[in-house]
Parts: sequence; C-alpha cells; structure tokens
Amino acid sequence: MRKFKIGRIYTMKDLFDEGKIWSYKVISRTAGSITITDGTEERICQISKHYSVLNKRETAFPLGYYDLCPTLIA
Repeated sequence: MRKFKIGRIYTMKDLFDEGKIWSYKVISRTAGSITITDGTEERICQISKHYSVLNKRETAFPLGYYDLCPTLIA
C-alpha cells in the first residue's frame, strides 16, 4: 500500500470546478493520521482505512467527508 510521506506535496481537485485545486504538504504523520498544511493553516486528518484498502493507497478527506468530496490520495 502506498503511504503518505513527510515533506511531500499532494494535490486534489474539485469535481465541480476543474480550476479549483488544493495542495497540501504533509508535515507529520502517525499510523492513523496525517498533519497537513496549505501554507496558511494546519489540519490533522484521519486516514480512512476503508478507502485506503479500496484504493491500495492511503486516503484522507481534509475538507470533510460528504458526497463527491475532494479526496487526498497518497
């Protein structure tokens, strides 16, 4: 399974507005969560075990989990 790495920048797109792209840098991690920053704000996100297994990559939802939400994938 591919995992989030400290110092790497990950991006995700908005499904409704192709011009909207979020970029987050992983600043720390544990086995079940990552701490990310967009340059102005830090967030702690839980790594979704269910979606990580389906994608074969660690998966997190920095903006919350809802229908068609942007997904950060390692």
